[in-house]
Amino acid sequence: MSSGTMDKPSAKDVWETLSKIDVSEHVEHKGGLSYLSWAWAWGVLKDNYPQSEFEFREWTVNSEPLDHVGPTIDCMVYADGTASVHCSVTIGHVGASMWLPVMDYKNKAVANPDARSVSDSKMRCLVKCIAMLGLGHYIYAGEDLPGSADEPEKPKKKADVKPEKKKASGAEDPPADDEEQSGVAVAYRVFVEDCDTIDDLKDFWKKNQSELKKLETSHPDLYKEIFTLFSNKKKELI
Repeated sequence: MSSGTMDKPSAKDVWETLSKIDVSEHVEHKGGLSYLSWAWAWGVLKDNYPQSEFEFREWTVNSEPLDHVGPTIDCMVYADGTASVHCSVTIGHVGASMWLPVMDYKNKAVANPDARSVSDSKMRCLVKCIAMLGLGHYIYAGEDLPGSADEPEKPKKKADVKPEKKKASGAEDPPADDEEQSGVAVAYRVFVEDCDTIDDLKDFWKKNQSELKKLETSHPDLYKEIFTLFSNKKKELI
């Protein structure tokens, strides 16, 4: 590792280590979306960072803060009966948090979810939270599975995957995509802030340039936000 150690890694170390791992053989496809096995994802994280821990947030039955006395539940329930689960993962002082609605097989939020639905959503949320640290993050960025670094077919694969997602999910795709893209922005914000030198910043930009170009086409507003983030950080370091 360039900065930090295995016991006390920096956010940059964690991202660079996990984002380079090819998860393609462990991804399943359902409903036009990609899913990564939570058991495999957690195993990889622990292999690289044994000190990793995860935690699911809890609420009182009436969704008040936990300092109120009363029984707790592991999902937040909204007025319409739908619910969401919230998870955090920490590696020493490095951490990430994520949320996920409790959804059916069509990826639509369900009212009054049963225990199995909540449990499944919690493990999906855990995987999504781990992705915020780098492992399989391109799944949520709309990226196709990675091939070798010099593989020319990679852009073609990306083009093939997008129509499949739109056909399978129909009108439900845009909101989910917006949520996932906002998660990408959060990830960039975290790791840009962790850059200590201009060289670190330039290196981080170069390593993610292909993904950023794709983002510029698919989500220009989000790209501008990230570009501004890099520019401001550059001025700060100078």
